[in-house]
Amino acid sequence: MTAPPPCLVRARVLCPGRRQVPLGPGESVSFGRSAPRPAADLTVSDSPRVSRRAGTFDVTPFGVLLTNTGSNPLFVDEASVRHTIRPGQAHLVTDGRVRVGFAGTDDGMELEVSGAVKPSDIPGADEATAE
Repeated sequence: MTAPPPCLVRARVLCPGRRQVPLGPGESVSFGRSAPRPAADLTVSDSPRVSRRAGTFDVTPFGVLLTNTGSNPLFVDEASVRHTIRPGQAHLVTDGRVRVGFAGTDDGMELEVSGAVKPSDIPGADEATAE
């Protein structure tokens, strides 16, 4: 079995009125609302409708994995498609810029991803596996 190519994924989290957060290979950041004692690395909202620790972004060789660690749905708007990510679910963002929003509020942020490995980049990835 051939090893996948090295991870070249780069990402940026863009929040209106806040600093950009660059993410590189293997990095992770949690996000959520402000609170007397914030529970997340990145504060993205003051709304009580946003969980204190709403989710995480984890950079993988295949893109950025968005995991909903909160108690309310997250919305991911990609091109012309909206994905609803329920608590406990995850969504892989592979390339481009997406908007991540929160149920019951207009607050949100953008995630920009580039450099993800595509299955076609891995020799033998399209071959059938035996059981």
